[in-house]
Amino acid sequence: MPSMMNQPLVKKTLFGFVLSAFLAFNTLQLSSCSSDDNGIEYVPSLDIGDTDSMSIDSLIIETEDSMSLSGDSLLTQFGHSLPVVKITIDEKYLWSEDSGLFVVNHPVLWEFPSQVIYIDKGDTIFDHALGLRLKGNYSINLPNRSMGLYWREKYGEKNINYPFFENYDLNKFKRLKLRNGGTDADQLLTKDAVLSKLIAELRHVEVANSRPVKVFINGDYWGLYNLRELITPRHFQYKYGLDNEQITMLQDNLQEPQVDDGDANEYLTTVLPFLETKDFSEDATVEQLFDQYMDKFSFIDYYAAEIYIGNWDWPLNNMKWWKSSESSNQKWQWIAHDLDMALEEKHIEHIWIGDYYKNTDDVVEHHSHGFFMLNKLMENQQFRIDFFERFLEIIDHFSPEHFNEIAEKEMDQILPYYPDHKNKWNYYLSFSEWLTAQKKFKSLNQHRNEWIKPIIKDFLEHEQNN
Repeated sequence: MPSMMNQPLVKKTLFGFVLSAFLAFNTLQLSSCSSDDNGIEYVPSLDIGDTDSMSIDSLIIETEDSMSLSGDSLLTQFGHSLPVVKITIDEKYLWSEDSGLFVVNHPVLWEFPSQVIYIDKGDTIFDHALGLRLKGNYSINLPNRSMGLYWREKYGEKNINYPFFENYDLNKFKRLKLRNGGTDADQLLTKDAVLSKLIAELRHVEVANSRPVKVFINGDYWGLYNLRELITPRHFQYKYGLDNEQITMLQDNLQEPQVDDGDANEYLTTVLPFLETKDFSEDATVEQLFDQYMDKFSFIDYYAAEIYIGNWDWPLNNMKWWKSSESSNQKWQWIAHDLDMALEEKHIEHIWIGDYYKNTDDVVEHHSHGFFMLNKLMENQQFRIDFFERFLEIIDHFSPEHFNEIAEKEMDQILPYYPDHKNKWNYYLSFSEWLTAQKKFKSLNQHRNEWIKPIIKDFLEHEQNN
């Protein structure tokens, strides 16, 4: 089967943890005092030593016994370019016992007015009155809770036009999220962002874009957050020019879906009965499903990527799919999100491909509904061949070289600020532990990549030879 990727993957280039060129560039940029627009002045040193010899290992060793590297010294070496989000809000909306955003211990839909300033590279990009909401599930238990920023006409601005995310065509947003890291908040802080960016490069699965930022609330430093878009019907309107009122988003149980937005009637009355009653061993059935109802490339890429990363908060949770009803040729496509529980050491040699193959007992039976569609399609031999062929391409996309490039870029952006973040929220890893965790993250992917490739190759060869 020819490759289903319609755009070439990003070129794989070795991105060492501390590139001499990167540091040299930042040294030139920081040759004079600079300010982050928060009244904090950093005075860099021009003498940063032998940058060729600097590495993650040396940083780990240097910080094993104490926080010997301060935020200021790291800024000297790695530069500082993170945007700043300043939130001003009435204290009662934060701390009141009955409704305070940082007091109530469960997710709520309360929205309170706030004033938000966004500063990027020293320039104030916007200063808007916005609605502020609490976001998150597990992470609601953390003191630095995730928050949603809502543009609404009643506050003054209906949306914002600004290229928050690099290499991204979408510049118009109605909602943004300040994410604390979710279930990865006390570990890497970067896992979801790294895996999301890798999946986004596949071009067939919808993924929320993101970037790290520093947050201040009522003048107090609130630490590092991940600024990201929220995938709602407005996202598809702004990105693809679709009518947001014609967008349906479904989630969780494939046979009994929850309606996130829109109307599930077409799915429940047409797609689901088709899946439940048709003989999928017949090629014509599979062809009809993909011709009329479902995007083949999106489906395969979504399942293969989730299986590769071993996301154990899926498919019981975090299953999302969407469709526009604007025209008859639009099909159901998939959304990858909340990847914090992927590439975990205890599951690194576990694989679960629905009823086709499973080598782990660390699952509960009610997870199986997440494989309902895949199980149906895997009844068809040609689909199995197509699936495993594409799976091998995705494994190559997650090669250690390319994976490390993305992971290190994400890490480098927040590395200078991690000490201050740790000092603000004491439940986080120490700096040396965090560096070690980042190193291990890359090692786990390498292990996963090398372990799973021959398994999928064997599956493919078996199908091709039978």
